[in-house]
Amino acid sequence: MCGIAGIVKRFDSEVELVSNMEKMLAKLHHRGPDNKGLSSPISNIILGHTRLKIIDLDPRSNQPMVSKRGNEIVFNGEIYNHQELKTSQKRNTLSDTESLLLALEKDFDATINQLDGMFAFAYFDKELSKLRLVRDPVGIKPLYYYFKDGVFIFSSEIKAILECDFVERELDEESIYEFFKYGYILTPNTGFKYIKQVKPGHYLELDDGEITFKKYHAWKKPEKKEVAQNEFEGFLRSSLGKRLMSDVPMTTLLSGGIDSSAMAVALKSLDQKMHYSSIMSESEKYSEHIKAQRVADSTDQEITISSVPIVNFSDLEKIIYYADDLICDPALISNYLLFGEVSKRFTVSLSGDGADELFLGYHAHQATMMANNPFLNTLARFGNIITPLIERFESSESKYLFSQKIKRYNMYCRYRFPENHMLWRSPGLSDIQGENRSLEILEKHFSGEQSLESKMTSLDMQTYLEGNILKKIDRMSMAHSVENRVPFLSKEMINYSLRVPDKLKINGKNQKVLIKNYLRNKLPSEIVTQKKQGFGFNLSKLTRSKEMRDYLMNSLSIKTFNQFISQQNLENIIKREDDFQIFTVFCFKKWLEIYNL
Repeated sequence: MCGIAGIVKRFDSEVELVSNMEKMLAKLHHRGPDNKGLSSPISNIILGHTRLKIIDLDPRSNQPMVSKRGNEIVFNGEIYNHQELKTSQKRNTLSDTESLLLALEKDFDATINQLDGMFAFAYFDKELSKLRLVRDPVGIKPLYYYFKDGVFIFSSEIKAILECDFVERELDEESIYEFFKYGYILTPNTGFKYIKQVKPGHYLELDDGEITFKKYHAWKKPEKKEVAQNEFEGFLRSSLGKRLMSDVPMTTLLSGGIDSSAMAVALKSLDQKMHYSSIMSESEKYSEHIKAQRVADSTDQEITISSVPIVNFSDLEKIIYYADDLICDPALISNYLLFGEVSKRFTVSLSGDGADELFLGYHAHQATMMANNPFLNTLARFGNIITPLIERFESSESKYLFSQKIKRYNMYCRYRFPENHMLWRSPGLSDIQGENRSLEILEKHFSGEQSLESKMTSLDMQTYLEGNILKKIDRMSMAHSVENRVPFLSKEMINYSLRVPDKLKINGKNQKVLIKNYLRNKLPSEIVTQKKQGFGFNLSKLTRSKEMRDYLMNSLSIKTFNQFISQQNLENIIKREDDFQIFTVFCFKKWLEIYNL
């Protein structure tokens, strides 16, 4: 796991290129604290890299790496099948970086289609004088670029690009409104007008000052959904086995939930000794250590349970800084704390992310299925009458539970798929409105004859998974120099999941049916039958504090803030005491401050 960067600027001197690259790499130090390297400028191109040593700790595997032909690569991620790649010459190291470089040299197109892993890399072909940026099919690893007035810059993080002297920091207003609507920004956009993301499964080619995009991977929809239940274990074991390669200490993040428990059972069947990591929260509602301990005991593995440090208001600035782009998920906080504890003993972790998207485990999936039911949809129209009555009798502690769900569901049923599915997890900031360019694009994509279940998985993979979950995990793990791997998101697991019949994913109130079937008789029944519990954080102490209120009310003198949020908007949001909405506004203000906008 690393940080990568590059600058292409025709009229710069070597000194200027090197100076700007040094500043970029300083911002990527947390992604690669073990080594920093930059290439000698070639054709006004300079590449840079910060390395977190995981495989082949030999200094010969440092980057940028140059072949005998003069081709260069900077690479972030892991290629789990790198030893199977056909290369142009004999390897000199054991690193996947060299395997990748020499394979690209032999056959670029064949190689990128063969890769199994998580990756974002830049490959400069000296003979063709072309620079290519490639991102993995799921979007596990980030890849940003800036292109304006003949200047091309790329990096693993936005903050590194903004370090360059010649970058314009103009905001993308439509993306900001998208953030308020969904809680994150859809790829390829960012909060900045001229900074974009390479889409998952695509590569960008820079040739003679012009950029083009090519899609090299698409998930194939099976003609028939038919798969055996017992195949699940084989695919999970295979995916896990490939992701165990490491020359540094590794752990598995164990929450005691369905997904991490499935990994624990599969690891036991591989006879793989693994140390688990979990956290204990001060609030029983958010703590997962008891379930995690039961799973560890059932699989005969050691577990380290760490107490979550107390989060102060001042700690939130670090979290927003490392989040990089606009994202407002409260799980940013819990993930930041978790990886802080993990980093004390381990450099690599495995997590169960992706299983909810593939096997329909979110509350949003149930809500979307319900909204598609004509009877329940009609019933929801009475929500405006029912909700005030419930609020009257609910205690203050439960006020934002049942009645809040009815409100959200009532709002949710006013829209059709895919908009309603995305809004279920949104901050619900209807006060702040702007252009919505994303909806039309999404609707065109989902006009086919897929089942609703298939549409939800496809939508989640293109939006919530890549724009929220994977971004959040990457930034919070790398903030502490920890590489996190996601076995459920291997090519083989995804292709398998696409063939799984809908009823083995969601059947009424029963979700992730196939995974639960796999766990039966292997773990205690309370683990298998448990309700979904997100990896959240109790925001109330922070969002309803006087410190938060004062901080937000002092925003009204900030011109950029007022461009999107009026005084009336802000007062309404604070008055509602909706923790998610307050946190969203906080994230926006803090993000503006970090980038001096």
